[in-house]
Amino acid sequence: MKIELSIKPLDHIKEAWEGQFSIFSWLNPVVNLPSPIFVITTRKENGLPNAQLSAWGMLLGSGTEPKFVFSLMRTQDTYRLLKDGGECIINYPSMGIRDTVFRAMEHFEDSEEEIAACGLTTEEGKWV
Repeated sequence: MKIELSIKPLDHIKEAWEGQFSIFSWLNPVVNLPSPIFVITTRKENGLPNAQLSAWGMLLGSGTEPKFVFSLMRTQDTYRLLKDGGECIINYPSMGIRDTVFRAMEHFEDSEEEIAACGLTTEEGKWV
């Protein structure tokens, strides 16, 4: 399957710090590593879900204690929420909802329910 993405950042993708896209491609957090895309979900301080699209991660280990290792920038909301809350769920979306999932790259206000704003629904995690 061929997916074409613009070299220039999409309108709703903003730099985390001034000059970021002159040093790194806006695509780096999503497609730089050869791994499937996934969505990291956490909870905001107000209890609403937070969602971040990523491709910088991998499953390690097996048996009763599998581990998932992923990379975050310190400027990302997900980094702060994980540091404060200590919990997340890794979600692997199907290609059938690719366009919907890509909305998780947008910036949402703390008062917004990001998963619903992306057009997705929440359900209880099987393992947190």
